[in-house]
Amino acid sequence: VTGNPFSAPNCVQMTNADDPNSTLLLIAPPYAANIQTNATRIHFRGRSDSTAGTTVTIGVMTNNQDTATFSEVQTVELNTQWTEYVVSLAAYAGTGRYAAFKMGTGGWYQSVYLDDVMLEYIPANDIAAIHLSGNTTPSVGNATVYTASVFNWGTNAQSNYTVKLYDANNTELASSPGLPVNPGGTVLVQLTWTPTVQGPLQIHATTLLTGDENALNDA
Repeated sequence: VTGNPFSAPNCVQMTNADDPNSTLLLIAPPYAANIQTNATRIHFRGRSDSTAGTTVTIGVMTNNQDTATFSEVQTVELNTQWTEYVVSLAAYAGTGRYAAFKMGTGGWYQSVYLDDVMLEYIPANDIAAIHLSGNTTPSVGNATVYTASVFNWGTNAQSNYTVKLYDANNTELASSPGLPVNPGGTVLVQLTWTPTVQGPLQIHATTLLTGDENALNDA
């Protein structure tokens, strides 16, 4: 559907209409033979329609034509705002090759929306900059501190990395050593920048880790 996606131009809507016990599945194409299902995770944005608490279950199927082969891995309770979720399939011990979403049952005319779905390897080394905060009206000549939220998506703890502040032309504005962060953890890294000219400027934080296995989430 094209109404209210997280990323234009569209998103997926799963809706049960007047059948509160309907079986609704969104099924991915099969993994290639050389990909271990339990070495992957599902990264997506999701929201419910008008009622918070509608659920979607992430799991794996051995046969994409047989709903009985769906094996649950994790159930996520959605709210009415687009929210980012990451579900690891590491606990899955079966032989299925089809990752799938299953909408929860029990309510009339409920809908869930999914967008930006990515099936990806669970990397050993993956550091991401997920948020940048600070003064939006800094003054020329005054040192201003910005805080980058850094998340460890990988399975290895990390400490030997750098966080840098750049403008829209990728000119480096500030740099700081990263802080130790365990898998699944978040740390706040401070960057101090002194503006030198007046005028509007876009800035972003970027993580730099040698051997990072996913460059898409660095900035």
